[in-house]
Amino acid sequence: MCRMSQKLLIILCTLFFISLVFKIEKAFSYKFHYQFSLLKDTDNSSLKQPLSVFVDTKVKRIYVSDAARNRLISYDFAGSPLKEFTAAGQLKGPIFMVKDSSGCLWIIERPLNVLTFVDLKAKKFKRRLLKYKNFTLLPARLALWRNHLFVLDQFSGLIYLVDTNLIEANKIIGLPKLKDFKGFIDIKVKKNRLFALENGGKRLFAFDLNKGTQQILYLKGANSVLPVSFDIDDHNNIYLLDRDLKKILVFSSKGIFRKSFLKEGFRMGQVRYPSYLVISGSRLYIVDEGNGRIDIWGL
Repeated sequence: MCRMSQKLLIILCTLFFISLVFKIEKAFSYKFHYQFSLLKDTDNSSLKQPLSVFVDTKVKRIYVSDAARNRLISYDFAGSPLKEFTAAGQLKGPIFMVKDSSGCLWIIERPLNVLTFVDLKAKKFKRRLLKYKNFTLLPARLALWRNHLFVLDQFSGLIYLVDTNLIEANKIIGLPKLKDFKGFIDIKVKKNRLFALENGGKRLFAFDLNKGTQQILYLKGANSVLPVSFDIDDHNNIYLLDRDLKKILVFSSKGIFRKSFLKEGFRMGQVRYPSYLVISGSRLYIVDEGNGRIDIWGL
């Protein structure tokens, strides 16, 4: 009886250990695989200079900024092109776009160095040159939170808060008091927190937008060369896109390096000059400027 109890105990401990390992692996699940690419417009012509992608899960639409052809293109979730938006020919070199909860668009037009507001329903089109204390901003990235818009300035590497009613920069967000601070290169909003990747890809800052607190996560175990973008999946894994390495470096929620993937090349699923990364639900979107397409990976 005693031997039977010991064997049963060993079996139960083994099963518990296996289930524990499975749960840990699940928490670190980053098994994205290539699915398809967005590379044609509504006229079956190729994208010329895709620079960013925005995913609207509410209406299941994907929006691509095609800067060289002065347009935005929408796609359904199956990858079929739907509409082209040029603001009747007014749009100039859009490099980034976000869509707010009311359906309005906020667009960075690089040739004009402006933040552009578009209300499609009301047919409103407004441009603003953003300034902060007589300092003209060079918008590079946008992120939305409630009725506020965060603008990453490429000149200073700082994040500015823009009230979407006033449409002016009125505050610097989370200025790190660090002597070796190198400025931010990408921002994302996740669950009431603003994440910002520092230039060099060694530190990820998290600003709690409700509490006003700040945390710094150090990314360890891998050397990045030219990080340009990042995002975080549902398991809090961090994905760092390196334009020079042509790879995505994956870190755990504690900043420990786990693996890397992607290969350089021209084939579907390979990249030449990747410039932006977005994770939405079970999909990962990679903007590949060199190959002129958006690669979509899924779980």
